Amino acid sequence: MKSTLTTLSIIAIIFLSTLRLEATVYLVSNLQEFNSAVQVVVPGDSVVLKKGTWSNIIFYFTANGAPGNPITLTVEEYGTTIITGNSNLRIFGDHLVVDGLYFKDGRSPNGAVIEFRNGSSQLSHYSRLTNSAIVNFNPPNTATDYKWVSLYGSNNRVDHCYFAGKNHSGTLLVVWMDIEPDYHTIDHNY
Repeated sequence: MKSTLTTLSIIAIIFLSTLRLEATVYLVSNLQEFNSAVQVVVPGDSVVLKKGTWSNIIFYFTANGAPGNPITLTVEEYGTTIITGNSNLRIFGDHLVVDGLYFKDGRSPNGAVIEFRNGSSQLSHYSRLTNSAIVNFNPPNTATDYKWVSLYGSNNRVDHCYFAGKNHSGTLLVVWMDIEPDYHTIDHNY
C-alpha cells in the first residue's frame, strides 16, 4: 500500500510540474516580434503592443484560446499605441480578445480594416473586439468601398468601441451571414 501511494505521489508531482501556473505576457515592439509571439501563445497568454506608432502593418492574430481562458492582443497603454498607414488586422481562431487597438488616419490596403477571418476557410469563433477605435481610416478616393469591421464565423462580439470619421463607400460594420445562425453580439459602441 505504501509503495502504491509513493508511486501515485511521484506521478502527481511530475504531472503538476508540467502545468503552467502563470500566463505569459509578450511585450512586442515590431511586426517580427508580434509574429513570433503569436506562434507560441497558449490559452491565458497576452501579446502586448508597445506604445508608439505602428505604420504599414498587417496583423494576423491567429491562435486558439480556451473557454474562459482566451488569448489577448492588447496595448501597453490605451491611446498611445497608434496603428496608421496602410494597415489592417485579421483575427482568426477561437477565444481571442483584441483590446485597446487604435487605428487612426490611415487606410486598409485590402479588405476591411478588421476582419474576423483570414480567407474564406479560417474564421473566428468566440472572439472579441473591445475598447478599440477606428478614426479617419479612409482611402484617398471616397468611392473606394471597404468595411471597417467584418464579422465572420460565430459567437463573436464587438463592444465598447469608438468609430468616427468614416467618409468612404462601404458599410462601417457588417455581419456576413452563413446558412447557420452566427450569434454575434454588437453592443455599447459609439
